[in-house]
Amino acid sequence: MFRTAWVVAGVAVLTLAAQGAERMSPDAKKAWDKGFELMQKGEHLEALKHYETGIRLSPQAHKIWGEYVICLRKLNRLPRSAKAGWQAVQLAPEKPEAWNNLANTFMACHAWDEAYDCFLKVDRLHSDKAWAARNHLALAYRLWKHGRHAKALKVFQHAAAVDPSNGLLLVDQGAVLFCMDKANVQRAKNLIAQGISRLKKKGASAQLLYANHILAQIDAGKTYSPGWSVHVSWQPLPAELLIMPKEGALARIAIPDSVERHYLLPKGDTIFLTTPETWWERLGDKSPGLLSTVQFGPIDGSDFQILWSARYAEPNDAELRKAARRGLSVVLPTAVEKNVQLVPIQSEHSKGFAFWVTDKNYRGADAPPDDYPFLISITLQTGKVRSLITVLSHKKDPAFIQRMLGLWKGLRYRSQAN
Repeated sequence: MFRTAWVVAGVAVLTLAAQGAERMSPDAKKAWDKGFELMQKGEHLEALKHYETGIRLSPQAHKIWGEYVICLRKLNRLPRSAKAGWQAVQLAPEKPEAWNNLANTFMACHAWDEAYDCFLKVDRLHSDKAWAARNHLALAYRLWKHGRHAKALKVFQHAAAVDPSNGLLLVDQGAVLFCMDKANVQRAKNLIAQGISRLKKKGASAQLLYANHILAQIDAGKTYSPGWSVHVSWQPLPAELLIMPKEGALARIAIPDSVERHYLLPKGDTIFLTTPETWWERLGDKSPGLLSTVQFGPIDGSDFQILWSARYAEPNDAELRKAARRGLSVVLPTAVEKNVQLVPIQSEHSKGFAFWVTDKNYRGADAPPDDYPFLISITLQTGKVRSLITVLSHKKDPAFIQRMLGLWKGLRYRSQAN
């Protein structure tokens, strides 16, 4: 059996061959294979346990570490993924896939320069230059999407030097140049024309449609951008994880107890929240009118799960109370409690209302693990964003309620993207 190429959030991630794993015991290999099987199914929490078992059994097996990096990133546990990435690099510095996995984690953390440096190492180590160029392409698109046009242009230019046959890289250079300054119109059109010529030679019909669309936009005087899309949070990394740790120092780098989760919004603004590092995070189902729907939960156990949805809304105290009352009216018919009051909550950055109820239809011991008897609902205004937070829990003690209220009172808004 061979590991195949993975695509994670549009980024090519080379994984490793299962045969010939170095310094891996038979039991570690079983755990490694099981982790890979579960990760392919999207069962990342379960996969994580098997990778950690494999690492305990064979701590020098860089191949287990490599996939552990990806699994942690899929759970959005980014500082831990970066630390594991450095471990994989230190165990196998000559392996391009180790540097590639670390680069993708840096990219997820918006550590753009560090991601670029890692991809440069992949260029030198990997024989497939077209594949190496696609890594730079993914980074350049992220930079472009976040308004870092000059950096995006530099990365597109480097990618074109790595793989001169890829006409798309010239098209994107032209588009970014025009975004930077419309006075660049002739240079932009010349680059796009060169790119179209190369794409025609390859018969790349889908890419030709894209190139001609950008050219039409420029002819109409309009800039093109990849645009905003919903993502899980990005998290700033501690400074010691941004550079190669000295020999023997990696084990001493502590993972922070909490992380700051940042979410880029469509207008270039951000909203961010500090949570325990031990929470997993994933996108929830898309819903019309919402900026995002995100789910959180603890890595260990299933005591609770949090669902957070957000949308743009101007601050309005009366509308905020009305929204909270609507939420209460929806759940009251199935609640044990009949006289439930809205509890005002306020902090320096946020204000809103909360309530908590017990489900009268809960089946007790016969209930499945993802069926929760208690619900905490928080309707919150933070800057120009209104949030609905639903905490589903197996416990409703006052300390847990206050913990949840305190955590979400810390939600903050910034009008310009970081």
